[in-house]
Amino acid sequence: MKEPAFKKNILVIAGMHRSGTSLTASLLQSAGVDIGQRLMGAGKSNLKGHFEDLDFVEFHESVFHSQGISKEGWTLNKSIQVQAQYLAQAKSILQKRSSKSTWGWKDPRATLFLNFWHDLIPDAKFLLVYRSPWEVIDSLYRRGDEVFYNNPNLAVDIWVSYNQAIIDFYDKFSEKCAILDIKQIALNPKKLIETVTNKLDIPINSVTSLYDKNLLNDQISSSHRPTLIKHYFTEAFDLYQELNSRAQQNDSVLLSLDSEPVELSSYKAWVLQDWLEVRILEGDLKFSQSQLQQTQSALEQSQSQLQQAQSALERSPSQLQQTQSELEYYQSQLQQTQSELEYYQSQLRQTQSELEYSQSELQQAQSALEHSQSELQQAQSALEHSQSQLQQTQSTLERSQFQRQQIQSALEHSQSQLQQTQSTLEHSQFQRQQTQSALEHSQSQLQQTQSALEHSQSQLQQTQSALERSQSQLQQTQSTLERSQSQLQQTQSALERSQSQLQQTQSALERSQSQLQQTQSALECSQFQRQQTQSELERSQVVIAAMESSKFWQLRSFWFKFRSILGLAEDISLEPSNLWSLVNYLFTVLRVKGLRYSLSKLFKIFYQKSNTPTLPLEILPEIPHSDDVNYQKWLLKNYPNKAELTKLVQTIESFSYKPVISLIVPVFNTPESFLRQAIDSVLNQVYPYWELCIADDSSTEPYIRSILEDYVSKDPRIKVVFRTENGHISSASNSAIEIATGEFIGLLDHDDLLTPDALYQVALLLNQHPEADMIYSDEDKVDEHNKLRDPFFKPDWCPDSFLSRMYTCHLGIYRRSIVNLIGGFRVGYEGSQDYDLVLRFTEKTEKIFHIPKILYHWRMHANSTASSLDSKNYAVEAAKKALSEAIQRRGEPGIVTAAPDSTDYHIIRYDIKSHDLVSIIIPTKNLGNVLDNCLHSLFEKTIYENYEIILIDNGSTEPKAIEVISKWKTQEPDRFRCYYLDIPFNYSKLNNFAVKQAKGKYLLFLNNDTEVITADWINAMLEQAQRPLIGAVGALLLYPDNTIQHAGVIAGIGGVAGHSHKYFKASSQGYFSYIKTVNNFSAVTAACLMCRRNIYEEVGGFEEKLSVAFNDVDFCFKLVEKGYRNIYLPHVVLYHYESKSRGSDNSPSKLSRFIKEIEYMQNKWKAIIANDPCYNPHLSRKIENYSIEI
Repeated sequence: MKEPAFKKNILVIAGMHRSGTSLTASLLQSAGVDIGQRLMGAGKSNLKGHFEDLDFVEFHESVFHSQGISKEGWTLNKSIQVQAQYLAQAKSILQKRSSKSTWGWKDPRATLFLNFWHDLIPDAKFLLVYRSPWEVIDSLYRRGDEVFYNNPNLAVDIWVSYNQAIIDFYDKFSEKCAILDIKQIALNPKKLIETVTNKLDIPINSVTSLYDKNLLNDQISSSHRPTLIKHYFTEAFDLYQELNSRAQQNDSVLLSLDSEPVELSSYKAWVLQDWLEVRILEGDLKFSQSQLQQTQSALEQSQSQLQQAQSALERSPSQLQQTQSELEYYQSQLQQTQSELEYYQSQLRQTQSELEYSQSELQQAQSALEHSQSELQQAQSALEHSQSQLQQTQSTLERSQFQRQQIQSALEHSQSQLQQTQSTLEHSQFQRQQTQSALEHSQSQLQQTQSALEHSQSQLQQTQSALERSQSQLQQTQSTLERSQSQLQQTQSALERSQSQLQQTQSALERSQSQLQQTQSALECSQFQRQQTQSELERSQVVIAAMESSKFWQLRSFWFKFRSILGLAEDISLEPSNLWSLVNYLFTVLRVKGLRYSLSKLFKIFYQKSNTPTLPLEILPEIPHSDDVNYQKWLLKNYPNKAELTKLVQTIESFSYKPVISLIVPVFNTPESFLRQAIDSVLNQVYPYWELCIADDSSTEPYIRSILEDYVSKDPRIKVVFRTENGHISSASNSAIEIATGEFIGLLDHDDLLTPDALYQVALLLNQHPEADMIYSDEDKVDEHNKLRDPFFKPDWCPDSFLSRMYTCHLGIYRRSIVNLIGGFRVGYEGSQDYDLVLRFTEKTEKIFHIPKILYHWRMHANSTASSLDSKNYAVEAAKKALSEAIQRRGEPGIVTAAPDSTDYHIIRYDIKSHDLVSIIIPTKNLGNVLDNCLHSLFEKTIYENYEIILIDNGSTEPKAIEVISKWKTQEPDRFRCYYLDIPFNYSKLNNFAVKQAKGKYLLFLNNDTEVITADWINAMLEQAQRPLIGAVGALLLYPDNTIQHAGVIAGIGGVAGHSHKYFKASSQGYFSYIKTVNNFSAVTAACLMCRRNIYEEVGGFEEKLSVAFNDVDFCFKLVEKGYRNIYLPHVVLYHYESKSRGSDNSPSKLSRFIKEIEYMQNKWKAIIANDPCYNPHLSRKIENYSIEI
């Protein structure tokens, strides 16, 4: 049988699992090599995709299965023999690809089939990729294959087997093969192209974009693991050197390996056991975190249900919405009833009067009723008496036009008030609980309106029920009878019953209202009593705190301690006889044993009694005080008291990891009281495993040395170095670091204070996350009188927020080895030396953790940085210098400018690498003047030139809107295009449709009711959007009155999300200058949002299930889920008139839709709504002003 002919440009990509073959295949695919159509998708271990042709994978797995080998190919056989029955399958696979000019496939399993494929395809070329054994082994352990659980050394053996197969094959067919180290490919993709083109003689294109090399985790190379491989697995190490030799590659790791391994068991089988167990534990940790998220999600669901049911003494916003929906329902029912009456009027002349409400017909009916039934007069009299009470709401069964007008008037009055409320709600139509904030401003008016509406609805329901009974009776009579006496009598009977029921209902309603008023009065009384009790409790706490901090209390505590040390009984009295006996005993010991023995014995007993971790005696913790009432309440609730600190001490011994933390304190002429308080705050730590490293920077005040030497004599954990010359804070801090021995260092200014639990909280986090390299906490300020103020509740690590200002600051804990690696503090950056340190530190690690607790009090006095940055102007310049150097180091060149209205903070204006086309997408409908204003500002002010506008007309009918669209088509034919999509409003569908028409590399979503203010707005947004890790870029949006509509979106506000600093003045700085600085947020509004097209497509665009609300929030959350950072820019400013185009959500269907969108978000994004990493759990989830959650 003649073999099929295959073209020579065939490339087989092989190599050991986890060696980078996927990265190689992705680059070759970009360069024009067809690696298959049916490719294996992404997974946990390959986030960007495996790039494996499933036809070849399934072939290899079938052969493995026939020989009892796992489908991954975990075998030590260096070559697999393919049975005859599989040969036809292989030829069929190749035949399908015979028409392709340059093609190939990638599969690590192919490494064991190299000889087979060579024999079957003699013209094929082979690209053999390898990676260091320690990196492959670590990657396999991370992936969690169970085959290695009981035999971790098997990973080394398989690496050897696969790579020996590569070398054997290469040595036989070197002219058809190329060996490359994956590091060569990742660092220099051109090397790959040159090798394939020149060595393998397969012409391919240059690579335009590089696979994300961050996915190649090579941190293990800087650990001791390569040394283990060298000394315990020499075969693997030697084989790796052979691979390097054939690839002409030098590995710097090999040159830096220790001459001796770390001390481990000599039993080879245990060498890799701890390595594997660490990776297994990491997997268990991720699983535990997943379970924790599920638990948090369940908690969030409960909280969501609680929020939906919550009542603030009166009606909750959700009940108000239900009331509104019911009102709309009753209005709809009234309209339906009127329609039915119109139908009956066409059948019965009698019902004509009911729908037309003709006063003349009512008079005729009343006259007929008066003559036909004497009792009608009494009923009519009662009816006239009740009309005065029912003028606003009563819908009459007498079909009276006058009464109908009264009901309509009452309903219109209610609707008017409701529309006023909804107008306020319209500012945040897609934020459920944000509506609550607006409603609170009009609570009293709404309560009155609700009461009137409920009264009206009750009466309306009664009258409608009566009307239904009347209609039922009318239907039973002959349809052809007109104005007959019998029909009037039946109608009158129904009217009498209705009036009677109405009176009964009114009486019951009056009784219910009376009971409600009594209940409300009792509730108000209860609340008043509760407030009084709370006030008494707060006063009692202050009194207790004052008593505990008094001298008497401290002496009393010292007496109990002294009594315990001397072994005195618990009930010993202070009578003279007992004291005299004690004195006699002490003098006897002194006389017999001498002074030295007595003192040493006493101190020995004291040391033995005190050598267990317990609360130190230097300073007993006091209840802190703040003049800020809300912060004082928070402190009473959250600051650890004596009992809580005692419990913390008892838990320390359960810690499996007790790292020593070296506190670094540079000192220079510190006021004595501040210096003592700073050191005492360290001595008062409940966590005992610390050392205090102090560097005196040649202070000129003589008391400094005596104070420091005194403290050194008290506690061996205190170390002091006295510098001979003043070198400023950087040099002094480095001197303190030189005497530090702890695994971590913490920075403490010489006049600041730590909370008693500060180091305990750090150690607790390190036990939970021992991999942490940097830890920071929340902080506040303390004045000269030790009063606390200005608490700063920080977000989790937000890299772009950090580039605007040093926000991590205090308390800062850093792994000492990394601090030494980057050279400690740099001279010349004084004032912002810590900012410079952290900029360099975070370039070496991403393991950064935040403790959302106040653990540090930053001292405020005349010359401190905490009081004002103006007191150290050089600090601002040093920060700018450090920042400028950082962006150059990171390969993101630009200039550092001052933030808007601020000289203390910074904004980076990055260089635009390529002025690519920006597609501005604007959905619109009608409102021609609004649209014209938007487009005019855009064309008139925008200085960026390469953009296009894609307008999506959602069915405009107004002549003005049609005129405006036609005008701009004529004036800007090259940059303005309009497409028509006349569907029910769906913001997501409109924008997704528009993207398909757009040509730009960048997408800018813009509302039609916006107006450009800053001319370089597109430039500024593009500077950020071009950065690889940036997702959505948002702007500062203002209402026409120059108050803030949007300055970032906070997850969890009002149940889903809310706009940061809404309604603040545009000139405000905001919470710690958040308005004026660049910040990461979990979301930004799509009223003005830019992103790269490729990441828009990566997350699937906007969710079309969210037609109106939260679609932009959902889009941003998806970007965060993919690892991108969303960012808010204060220097991009537009006006936003907000939702003019679409109108308000005041119908039952729209309210129902809005509720479903809320439920969708809460179910899908429970974790981020519960804990926004760009926010802080101690800040309000009700309103957007960053107030404290008490």
